[in-house]
Amino acid sequence: MKPVDRMARAPLFDITTSRMIELALAQASTPHTLITSAGNSIAKLALAIAPNAQEIWIACGPGNNASDAMTAAIVLHRLGKSVHVTTLHNSFAQSSYMQWATDQLQEANIPIHPFDASGVPAKADLIIDGLLGVGCNRPVIGELATIVTAIRRRAFTGVPVLAIDVPTGLMADTGHANESTSVKATHTLSLITLRPGLFTAMGRELCGKVWLESLGAEEIVSTRNDIQPVATLGLSNAHRGLPTAYSKRSHASHKGQFGDVAIVGGDAGKEGAAILAAHAALKAGAGRVFLSFLSTTPDTRTSTQTSAPHHSVIPDLMVRPWTDIDLAGSTVVAGCGGDKAIASAMPTLISTCPSLVLDADALNVLATNNHWQDQLRMRHARGWSTILTPHPKEAARLLDCTVVAVQQDRLSACKQLANRYLATVLLKGSGTIIASPNTTPVINQTGNGRLAVAGTGDVLAGMIGTGLAQLSHPQRAAEQACYWHGLIAMQWPNHQSLTASELIDRLPGV
Repeated sequence: MKPVDRMARAPLFDITTSRMIELALAQASTPHTLITSAGNSIAKLALAIAPNAQEIWIACGPGNNASDAMTAAIVLHRLGKSVHVTTLHNSFAQSSYMQWATDQLQEANIPIHPFDASGVPAKADLIIDGLLGVGCNRPVIGELATIVTAIRRRAFTGVPVLAIDVPTGLMADTGHANESTSVKATHTLSLITLRPGLFTAMGRELCGKVWLESLGAEEIVSTRNDIQPVATLGLSNAHRGLPTAYSKRSHASHKGQFGDVAIVGGDAGKEGAAILAAHAALKAGAGRVFLSFLSTTPDTRTSTQTSAPHHSVIPDLMVRPWTDIDLAGSTVVAGCGGDKAIASAMPTLISTCPSLVLDADALNVLATNNHWQDQLRMRHARGWSTILTPHPKEAARLLDCTVVAVQQDRLSACKQLANRYLATVLLKGSGTIIASPNTTPVINQTGNGRLAVAGTGDVLAGMIGTGLAQLSHPQRAAEQACYWHGLIAMQWPNHQSLTASELIDRLPGV
């Protein structure tokens, strides 16, 4: 059994593939070996979470994870714990696993309580959620909603909750859930495989600390070509090696070796967004950073532009019109604070820059112009690098759908964007997803709600620009920047707000 935050590059499997692996494991073992091993693992983690717990409430539904929970109840009962098994009404006309588990409970003289007013124990030191699991295919209403509410009330008072596979109400493949009608676990034990929904959308909010008990699934995965992950979990907090941008530089090195990054954005009143991106690119280790404001037209940007708003704060930046920058020799980050003015630069940037990051308003204008979209796809055939960094609303515009549709299946939305625009796409949000055309997407583990403040997206865009300038590998550049961006937020002191400027200040030094 492993805590997932100590794992790196863990494969994530959807429900269909997970069931293929489970079936293969069951066929390779004697009857009920798998369910017994699962029950032992649940009981072991329960004891680790709450070693002093005496009263344990085990809420069971109609699925196989309920039979796992019942098996755990037997183990805990034999260890002297007082277990209270609650079931949904008519839960038992189910699988052979459930019939076997209920028979085992009866042999152990453990009563099964139907959920009603008397079905909830008066006291619980630990709750085990075995209601729906990965088979969540029903709305949380009626009796199910009532029992979930009861669990949530106990959890609110500080009682730890261990969810089996996924918290009830969470969609295992997508992370979609109604927070108010879902179990909020303190720990989640995923059996056999990890599912993508644990790590994106509402998954990070509802799962608590995630653990994996593979029960031997690695051997099945390694020997079956028809079993492939749908995504990969990115680098964890235990793997904090410095990225290439921060590695030690030789004494004989010079700024030309570390990439030129050009920031094109900052329309009138939004210059700060471009400055944040440029400052982040500089602090991330770029050799030179050019800043081109869109708040004045290129033909009027003479020497007066060097005194543009706030420029004196960061004298290291070189301010000049984007038409005067070597676009072919720079990594260009376009759109931060660009508003509609970025449209004037888009045709040239798309057709001229071999290394291009499109953020914010550049994505908004791209969504409205089919010709630019066609040009963007042509970049892929030329071997040029393109990274798109949408938040859910920008992603919805690019896919011509609703924000709700994007958030209901973030993994699918990100893959659609990558394959539609033939670009690396970083879909921001809880559990940021990075996908490139026809490759396995990556879900980033770092980050938290402190990043929900103006300007942090501009900082990320600048960091990605430096990574792309130095690595020439869009997927890796996006993954690396996203990891460090989120890690700083996670390491930020509790009860202190985080601003975009402070985020930049915490970037590791070169």
